[in-house]
Amino acid sequence: MSKQTINVGTNQDDGTGDSLRAAFVKVNDNFTEVYNELGGVALSNISMSGSTISTDTANSGIIIDPNGTGTITLTGATTVTGGLTPDTLTVTGNGSVGGDFTVTGAATFGSITIGSTIASDLDVTGAVTVGGTLNANGSVNLGDTTGDTVTVTGRFDSSLVPSVTETNDIGSLTLRWRDIFAQDIDGTSLTTSGDATVGGNLAVTGNVTIGGNITIGDADTDSINISAELANDLIPNSDSLYNIGSSDKRYLTVFGDRFIGTSLEVGGLVISGNTVTSLNTNSNIVLDPQGTARVQVDGPMTVAGQVTVTGTLQVSSSQTVDMGSNRIQSVATPTSSTDATTKGYVDGLASNYATAAQGATADSALQPSANISTLTNDSGYITASSTDTLTNKSGNVSMFTNDSGYLTSYTEADTLETVTNRGATTVNTITVGSVAVDGLTITDNNITGSRSNDDIILDPAGTGTVDINANRFRVSNSKTPASSVGAAGDQQGDIAWDASYIYVCTANYDSSSNIWKRVAIGETW
Repeated sequence: MSKQTINVGTNQDDGTGDSLRAAFVKVNDNFTEVYNELGGVALSNISMSGSTISTDTANSGIIIDPNGTGTITLTGATTVTGGLTPDTLTVTGNGSVGGDFTVTGAATFGSITIGSTIASDLDVTGAVTVGGTLNANGSVNLGDTTGDTVTVTGRFDSSLVPSVTETNDIGSLTLRWRDIFAQDIDGTSLTTSGDATVGGNLAVTGNVTIGGNITIGDADTDSINISAELANDLIPNSDSLYNIGSSDKRYLTVFGDRFIGTSLEVGGLVISGNTVTSLNTNSNIVLDPQGTARVQVDGPMTVAGQVTVTGTLQVSSSQTVDMGSNRIQSVATPTSSTDATTKGYVDGLASNYATAAQGATADSALQPSANISTLTNDSGYITASSTDTLTNKSGNVSMFTNDSGYLTSYTEADTLETVTNRGATTVNTITVGSVAVDGLTITDNNITGSRSNDDIILDPAGTGTVDINANRFRVSNSKTPASSVGAAGDQQGDIAWDASYIYVCTANYDSSSNIWKRVAIGETW
């Protein structure tokens, strides 16, 4: 109801005002309405003093409860010094909270300035939506447990600078950021457990340690420039698999103290083990020292093919050139007493000396009735004298030529029918104590090499064979090859034995092939 006013009349006791009863009815109605608004028939717990509304009972709250969908509107500046717990709070002007400000529901703020105005904590248990700029002065803590999350949808408009250097991390060992997009990364160290992709240039000014497998470049058009010096070895992870350079892209110069490998290909040469081979068929191997230098060979040298010397071939004093029972061909006519010469030159000298002894009518053969007293003189030549006999261990031998120009002889018991130049045969038997030829001595039933370390070769002509007409042959001395590869000097066809095996050499020694085969010797019976 609206307020009821008592009509007191115009003048005192003039009878124009309300009666006494009517006046107190209005008074009662007004008080009843006031009581109803302030708590009913009992007095309310609210006291008003000046501009202050307080409760009469200690620790009793003041409840402002609009009816229905009504709201509480504070049109002026509002200061809340105690707790404020509304269902919905709308502040259209400035608001200052001096104590705790707890929002259990949604909160929408146009602009909030948090500074010295809030004297204690601001606890928000629900969602907070700030429609404008949120300025948080002082230290700011987001979340109080590791289960709390912070979602940033907007963009950072400033740098993220830590309060102390090299103390705090971005991410952890178990919780990592997926991708980091940055123009420059500047740090004292960089550790990644997964992939790291750099789209631009990567410049590192300090030391770099990279663990695991490393792939540099993804195409042969990429290049690697190394200005620094390598401080360790370059070792491949597989043996004899990878190359340095290629057939069409070679390094210019390689500087090193030593090369160790199974083979080396340089220009047209291949060096494998202790063997130097020309790479191309029929190509020469040329040793060409500069100036007055010489090619020096220290130690034995075995030549299996042809050697061409365009300068001087010099052998040091007290050394030996062993031809292995082979011939030296294409020797020039000697001009000095120490020069080597040919068989033809020696044969010519022998014929000339024989002719001089026989007279001007003699030809290249000894004539009938020629008398020979000695086989050689001090100079090594055949000479003749007045006697007609040559005495050896078997007795007297008469030597002369027949009509066909052959040298014939006879002894008391045996006759050497015909002997001429190389290839001649005899039809009878001649017996001597021993026969010595170049490299061999035949004494009784023994054939012995006369030069140290020379082989004795039985070489039948054509398709002939060496026939041992006995039920066994003997290799007197045992020999165990150095290994299946053998050693220098081992040749195809060599046979050896020891107490455990019989060995056969199947090829000439080349320092790498397995040339020796063996078979075990069984037990005795």
